[in-house]
Amino acid sequence: MNSLLPLLSLHNHHHQLLTPFAGIITSPETPFDEAKIALERWQDLGRGGQRWEGVREWEELVELELAGFGREKEREEDEGIKGRRKGRKG
Repeated sequence: MNSLLPLLSLHNHHHQLLTPFAGIITSPETPFDEAKIALERWQDLGRGGQRWEGVREWEELVELELAGFGREKEREEDEGIKGRRKGRKG
């Protein structure tokens, strides 16, 4: 996955699935057993499925970006140190 759009679509779909459960869980009129079942379904949706795969791919993408940023930052710092050393000698 190399685009943000599919991730947003997955998030939107996931949100649409969770919204009815939120109403059931937060309603003071919902019997305990129904709220418990809705909460279990909410947890199941949060732990698996297509959205979870998308989240994992997003985390991997961010991890790679951050690793690349860290290497670039180290390179800049190394070049800065070398440049200062050259400046002292010259």
